[in-house]
Amino acid sequence: MLQKDKEFILFLYEYNFCFDFSTIFAIIQQEKRRNKLTETKKKRIILLSAIALLLASIVVLVIYFCMFRPKTQSSDVFTINCPNLEMTVGQTSPLPIKMSYEDAELSFQIDDGSIAVISDGSITALKAGVTKVKVDASYQNKQASCSFSVSVSRQSFSCRLTENADCKIFNDQIFLTSSSCQFSLQLYDEFDNLILNPLVEASVSDNENMMIEKLPFGFLLSASKDGFVTFNFYQLDFSITFEVIAL
Repeated sequence: MLQKDKEFILFLYEYNFCFDFSTIFAIIQQEKRRNKLTETKKKRIILLSAIALLLASIVVLVIYFCMFRPKTQSSDVFTINCPNLEMTVGQTSPLPIKMSYEDAELSFQIDDGSIAVISDGSITALKAGVTKVKVDASYQNKQASCSFSVSVSRQSFSCRLTENADCKIFNDQIFLTSSSCQFSLQLYDEFDNLILNPLVEASVSDNENMMIEKLPFGFLLSASKDGFVTFNFYQLDFSITFEVIAL
C-alpha cells in the first residue's frame, strides 16, 4: 500500500469516520481510475492536436505548390494560338500568331486571296471582305495548326479637286470654261490626314467626246459634251466620280 493511502486511512480513523476497509479501498481505487482517465484524456488531446497541426501543414503546402509554384512549359507540348484580325484596306499588319516554339516552320492557306495576302510574316489587306486563314506549323516531329478570320473594312476617304485653269469646281461637279482644264487632286483619310502620292487611275464615261490625261502635278481634262470622270484608287479599294459640265 502506498504511503499516501496509509495517511488517508489514518485520517479517517482520526476523525472517527465509520468506514470499513473495503469501502476505503474502493474509494482509493476509484480515485486512481479517475486519475488514469484524466491522463488518458490529456494524451488523447495532445495526439489530436499534433494530427491537426500536421494536416494543417499539409494543406498549406498543397496550396503553395498549386498557386505559387512557377509553371514550366512542357517541352513535349507544341501550342499555337491565332486570334482573329480586323483591318482596313491597304493596311499591313504582323501575323497574329503565338507559338510555344518560335522557330517553327509555318504554311498558310487563305480562302480568298483577293481580300488579303501574306508575305514575310505580315498580312496586307487588299479589299473589303472577310476571309479565313489556316495556319499549319511544324517543329521537329511536332505539328500544330489553327485558323483565324480576317475582317477587312473599307476606310473612309474624301477627295478634293483644286482648279488650276479654265474650270470651276463645286462639290462633285467640274464646270469647264474652255474646251479643257487643269486641276489637282488630293486624297484625305477619315481623320482628314493627307495621303501622299496615292496610286490613282482616271477614266471618262465618253471616250469619243472626253479625254483625261495625267500630268506631273494634276490632270488635264478635255470635253466637248457633258459626262463623268472617275478616279480609282485601286490599292485602297476606293473610287469617286465627278460630273463634267462642258462649255
